[in-house]
This record gives sequence, structure tokens and C-alpha cells, in this order.
Amino acid sequence: MTGSLLSLPYLFVIPSLTFCITVAYYLYQHTSPLPYPPGPKARNFLTGNWGQFPAGEKVYLKYIEWGRQYGSDLIHMEAFGQHYVVINSFKAANEILEKRALISSSRPFTLMDEFGGWGNVLGLLPYADRWRNFRKLFHQNFRPNGAIKFRPVQLEKIHRFLRDLLGPYDGFMDCVVTMSESIAFATMYGYDITSHQDHLPRSARQALGVVEQGMLPGFDAYIHLPFLRYLPSWFPGGGFKTLAKGSRTCIEEIKEVPSGKYSLVGELLHTNNGEINAFPDKVDIVKNMGVTTILASSDTTSSQIGTFILAMALYPDVQRKAQRELDQVIGTNRLPSFEDRPSLPYIEAVYHEVMRWIPVIPFGLPHNTTEPDVYDGYYIPKGTSLFANIWAMNHDENVYEDPDKFIPERHLGPNGTAVTGGINSILTYGFGRRVCVGRHVADATVWMTIACLLTVYDIFQTKDRDGKEIELDVNDCYHFGAFVFPKSFPCKISPRSESAERMIRDTSTIEYEGLRVGN
Repeated sequence: MTGSLLSLPYLFVIPSLTFCITVAYYLYQHTSPLPYPPGPKARNFLTGNWGQFPAGEKVYLKYIEWGRQYGSDLIHMEAFGQHYVVINSFKAANEILEKRALISSSRPFTLMDEFGGWGNVLGLLPYADRWRNFRKLFHQNFRPNGAIKFRPVQLEKIHRFLRDLLGPYDGFMDCVVTMSESIAFATMYGYDITSHQDHLPRSARQALGVVEQGMLPGFDAYIHLPFLRYLPSWFPGGGFKTLAKGSRTCIEEIKEVPSGKYSLVGELLHTNNGEINAFPDKVDIVKNMGVTTILASSDTTSSQIGTFILAMALYPDVQRKAQRELDQVIGTNRLPSFEDRPSLPYIEAVYHEVMRWIPVIPFGLPHNTTEPDVYDGYYIPKGTSLFANIWAMNHDENVYEDPDKFIPERHLGPNGTAVTGGINSILTYGFGRRVCVGRHVADATVWMTIACLLTVYDIFQTKDRDGKEIELDVNDCYHFGAFVFPKSFPCKISPRSESAERMIRDTSTIEYEGLRVGN
């Protein structure tokens, strides 16, 4: 018997023992006389709710359903000793993620972060000194005043996008993706993207496809277990290492993109700024800032602009009202400028409704508690992964009448002026100390794209051979997952007039002065 035991691969025996000890430790650490928030009953002692987490499309709707079933803003699940809490209301999210940010601002760390190269991406770093150094560098360059330096790049790429829409193209979303990726790569590296098929943005999309799998509650539960680091990729439970290897390769490729003279990464690598030079690993931090910006901005910006185009096709009255405002304020002989923004409240309302209607990341990025907490009589253990159900908050019938409809007027006061809370009211940008650092740049890009498109283009639903409109169903126009991304649904995007088309073509002769993004 002893001989047969010794002949068993340590690969199986030791990990199994480690697994049991690890789970027992977690269960011991996370005990409290108070109850956890309500949720589905666990299947067993060790694996908890493993296998019960909602999967497929629109999983956020299941958590809304459970919230109603259990009469709670919080839903709790657990697997392999790892706790998950989904927050369905803005009230609870504001209390837990904003007011208690000191203990709810970390990120869950899994072996995918370590093996997949995500461990140095700002958005996924735990709440510690390294994150603070990253955040400080980001804040210096992406705060409102700092974000202004990106405007020449944004305008140049948005104007190119307007020209691309004159055709020919396979699908308008290809043009949208090219534009959003070109802004990110040009500002960070001075690298010019002219096609969505460029190998660098393809690498970014491939890396995002890997990390997306771990952005839904419970999907990363088993890769929290430390013994998995010792398993080969071919062994059951070690398959994540194959995905991780591909992700790391993509991230390293982006990280080592040569930075052009007029790029933020290039400027910071050669700056004499004493505050930046004080970072002991300045080069690594600056390069990872570039990677973070690329990964965080490309798909999110594309999705929001795709959502705007869908909304205009489905709601022509909104489109006409927005165009009337643009014609009255800026006329028909020029394109909008950033300085026009305060004078265009309805365009602002359209932008805010785009961000509310179909949030690009329905669960946001998970937070992680660094201390135990109690909310509304429920116990939240240390190390719990917290997911803000942004879809639930943006579609809360107690806050928004007819939440599934696109109604910009809900963001306006009775006199037609914008009464929103500004950029901080857009939940897609996150909560507390983990709010998106690059939100001011993203905000400016999406707003300017909306304003420019409406100035020179009409957006229609297409017609079939019999002249009948091909009806669009929102549910058929998206890939719904951890990220919500539009398909190239059928629609017609045409210049509003001959003069509008001339104005589009004339953008090719504009000299974008100050096309320099460094400090």
C-alpha cells in the first residue's frame, strides 16, 4: 500500500491536500455571527456555488431577478472559499464602493493576472503602493487640464473617421474600431493605425478576449487557488495557463511598441520631471501606462459609438432634434469644436443617454475588500470580490421611467439645460478610488464623435427590396458578455447634404497644430 501511494504522482496528491487546506482556511477566516447577503443555496461545503453562477449572455439580468426574489440589493455567492457579492443598486454601490473606498478599492488577484501578464495593468492592480505610483502618473497626464493636450489627436482621428464613412467599407463598425484604436495608439506611442486589421490592435483585442472570461462573478473562482500554479497546462485545472501564455505574449508586444517623438510614452521616458524620475521602476511604469490605456480604451470607446449609431437609427426624432441644435449653434459651414460643448445641452444629453442605455461593461471591474465589512446587517468577508451591476442601476425603474427606451430628455431640466451630475454621474466609469483615470479623454472622444457625426451625417434604418424598413432589434445588434459590443447591424449612414460631404472631404487638408501629446 505504501509503495502504491508513493508511486502516485505528487502532481495529484499534494495539490489535493493543498486544495482542502486552502478552502478550510478560507472558511475559517470568513466566519461571522452575521449572515452573508442572500443568494442561491450552496451545493456543498467545498465547492460552494461552483456550477450555479449564471453563464451565457446577459447574466446581469439573472442577478436582477435574484435581487427581486430575495428582496435585497446584494446577492452573495461563494466557490472554493472565494466570496462574491453583486451590488444591484446605486444606493448600496455608493455606500460600499464610494463612502467605504478605504476598504473596498482593491482588486481580486488571480493566477491569470500573474501568468497572463495582467499584473501590471493599472485597472487590475491591488490597492497598494505600486498602484498609487501608477495612479499618480496617470492623474498627472489624464486629469481634465492634462487631457486637453490630446485634443489635436482626437480631432485628427475623428475627422479621418468621417472620411472613412464616405466608403467603401465592409461594415461601419470596422471604421469605428479603427478610429478608437488609432486615437489610443497615436496618443500613447505616436503609432498610426489605418485599419482594424493592424496586428497591434488585433493583439490588444486578443488579450482582452482572455481577460473578459474572468470578469463575470464566479468565472475566476478556481484560479484563486494557489496550488494551480504548479500544474502543467495539460493537467485538468491547468488549462488557464495556455490562455494566459497567449495573453502575456500580446501584452508584451504592445508594451514594447517603439514610441514616436510625439507620444506620451516617448515624452515620459525622456522627461526630466523629478517627480516621475523618482519612481524606482519608472521605465516599467511608463510602458505599462501605455498598455493600460490601449487595453482600457479601444473596445469601450468603439462600443459606445456603436451604441450611439444604433440609437440614432432607432430614434430618428432624437436625431433630428440634436441636428437642429447643432445647426442653430454652430451653423452648417464648420465642424464642432470642443469649445462648443457648453452651448450644446441636447448633444450632452444624447451622450449621457448613450452611456446609460447600453453600458459597455455591465458589471464594471470587480473591487476587492481588504477588511471585513457589514452592510444592511449583512456580513461581507475580507477578500470578497464586489461586482457593481451597472446594468441594473442604469435600468432601475425607480430612477428611470421606461429605462429600455432611449430618451435624452431625462438628463435635461425643464428649461432644456443639462442637469446631469457631469462626468461623475456616468456609472460606466466606475466607483470610488477605482474610477477610470482616463475618463476625461474617453468622455471627450465619444462626445466629439457624436457631435461631428450629427453635424454632417444622417443615420437611417435600411430598407429591403420592397422599400420596407428592416426593423432593428437591440437584442440582435450586440454581443452580450462581460463586454457588450455592437455588431455591424444594417443601417445607412449618408452625408446630410452636398456641402456636408465637401466639409468632410476638406478635413484632409486641415493642419492639426500642436499635434504633440507630451507635457
